[in-house]
Amino acid sequence: MPRLIKFRAWDSNRGRMSPDGGFIQIMGHGEFVVFNEDSCEWEIEGHILMQYTGLKDKNGVEVYQSDCIRHSRLRQGSTWEVIWLDDACGWFIDGGGQNVALSRLCEPLIEVIGNIYSNPELVG
Repeated sequence: MPRLIKFRAWDSNRGRMSPDGGFIQIMGHGEFVVFNEDSCEWEIEGHILMQYTGLKDKNGVEVYQSDCIRHSRLRQGSTWEVIWLDDACGWFIDGGGQNVALSRLCEPLIEVIGNIYSNPELVG
């Protein structure tokens, strides 16, 4: 089964995730537009794309780039940010300079607790 490619967008103009009813069109060359169903308009400026990693946490929540997670066996109480590392061509979690490959973690032990945009206090 092919991996599902999905994105969500942080709307920095409104300080929230773009609504689930909207959609994102990727144009190429790093350009994209976001259509928000609630405003019925295309928006180009002020959005930050986050890609779905293909994993879900222990509660069935999809894990996206820039999510903040906890892992029950890694430094108890620590928060880790989900990042993409170009040099390693993969998803990792960053815990203050210590990177661990997301693919090496057991999904039932991961819990999404927020993201770096909605919950900046989680990133230390």
